[in-house]
Amino acid sequence: MIYRLALIAATVMLMCAAGCARFSYVEHRRGYKRLKQPYVRVKVVEAKKVTLKSTGPYELLCFKSDGERTEYHSNSDITVTLSKKLLTVKDKSGLPLEELVSRVVASPVKERDHLVLNGRAFRGVADVIVENDSISVVNAVYMEDYLKGVLPPEIGHHGRPEWEALKAQAVASRTYAVSRYSIDPTKAYDLVGHVADQVYDGMSTEDTWTNGAVSETKGEVLLSDGETITAYYHSTCGGATENVEDVWERDPASYLRARLDDPYCQWSKFYAWTYTWTRQQLESSISDYLEKSGRLQSKPFTLRDLEIIDKLPSGRVRILKVTTSAGEYLILKDQIRWALIRPDKPGAILPSTNFELRIIRSSSGDITQIEATGKGNGHGVGMCQCGALGRSRSGQEYRSILSSYYTGAEIIRVY
Repeated sequence: MIYRLALIAATVMLMCAAGCARFSYVEHRRGYKRLKQPYVRVKVVEAKKVTLKSTGPYELLCFKSDGERTEYHSNSDITVTLSKKLLTVKDKSGLPLEELVSRVVASPVKERDHLVLNGRAFRGVADVIVENDSISVVNAVYMEDYLKGVLPPEIGHHGRPEWEALKAQAVASRTYAVSRYSIDPTKAYDLVGHVADQVYDGMSTEDTWTNGAVSETKGEVLLSDGETITAYYHSTCGGATENVEDVWERDPASYLRARLDDPYCQWSKFYAWTYTWTRQQLESSISDYLEKSGRLQSKPFTLRDLEIIDKLPSGRVRILKVTTSAGEYLILKDQIRWALIRPDKPGAILPSTNFELRIIRSSSGDITQIEATGKGNGHGVGMCQCGALGRSRSGQEYRSILSSYYTGAEIIRVY
């Protein structure tokens, strides 16, 4: 009991330091005064032009670089453009409302209303900033509302048989978001709204089941040794998850260990797959990868051989040796997926590193085709989403599902 209380106290302190403390007088003045806590800041737009609408009256704050602020209350649409690395705000008719501002914050006055940014609906606040010679929009949004926009694109639309998996996803996604709070305190946002963190679609894909899963698990996060875990997850493990240090150059984590998962994700369309490349297709894919990583000595080259040097117990390839006319290269761990771009979908990386190779050669010994037969989709670390869905269909509840993928982690409600 003492240990459990210590865990709760530690996490509440983390939440207050990372989220609740944002509700200082300064943050109140910066335009976030109507936000529930804890909130999360998600980059949702990067563009040269932003159109902003609201379903009701909203407050608009325009900040100059020197801190001067102009406040408006409006029902009208606005457009924000970039000029000389500063923002110009125009009203619906196209006339300038404010010029040479560094930041624009829009917040609906009534809780039932929401904003529409470049045609996409979002709850919470829109914080428009200049970043990398472009306009970025940060959606500052109550954590539970954020999760409503994460679950559908991440785990899909499901029903009663998958209810426990949806709750497991809600806890994992909430935990992941909380773990990003302190990564870089100097940045204007905590996460991005795509696969680099978690896909976040705002209000556009919300549904009753996923919203219900968020509500049922409100405030619940996963802890290990008194700290919020980094709750990685992926689509399909192919029968076994992986140790984090065997996939990426990361320190081992007690809660991200390799676990057997058959037969729960066998129903996934990516449980088993086969791809076939011509030699020229793989030459292009591998040379592009090596060039981007600064390792390529000579381009173009001729691919002479591909050899799996080492595998993990799960079957995932740890070291792939590439022999070319320009030399030999070793490609390691999850980076292999970026070197072997799928032949059927330009730009799409290989589903997983769990594969076998078959090389077809001409009578003269030159490679003509390469075939990879594999299992799984994703990096393989943490929760297997298709496995979680399979476990839910078999009758497992969400706490059991989470314990199957995050070894030794404990679920604690922190708000």
